[in-house]
Amino acid sequence: MFMVAVLTLLSLAGTVRIDTGRAAPAKTPEQEIWTVVQGAVTDQAWWRAGSETEVKSILSRYYGGPLLEDLSRNVWDFISRPTDWYWKPGLEGGRVQLLSGETARVEARLTDQDVRTGVIRHGKATYLLKKERTGWRITSAGYHWEKENAEGD
Repeated sequence: MFMVAVLTLLSLAGTVRIDTGRAAPAKTPEQEIWTVVQGAVTDQAWWRAGSETEVKSILSRYYGGPLLEDLSRNVWDFISRPTDWYWKPGLEGGRVQLLSGETARVEARLTDQDVRTGVIRHGKATYLLKKERTGWRITSAGYHWEKENAEGD
């Protein structure tokens, strides 16, 4: 009887399937969107890409439309030359707002950490996402970084 009650509660909680007694909860659209934003901010696989096509393939997990084309070209141009980039991006939190069943807006709090010194700068991002056949994709992104303190502040 206990197992029936647990399975009933799990099914009411939005599970998608039960395998060997375990339930996998269904992701809400907000969770799906947040996963895309989190990947866009923290996935650094593009650093190891060997071509612009590979960059685009990696970024297409998170971005769509003309933004994907522009980013792919700009990222490839950046990584195909010697660089000394020492910053690690992070995501502190944010808010997902569904604008419709096909569009969403995310306000995110970001960090950028200098891996040499440990200094962290904070910023905000606004992402617009569209639901495509392969899932949610960022189609517009805007960033605002806090000014660094002047020396002596």
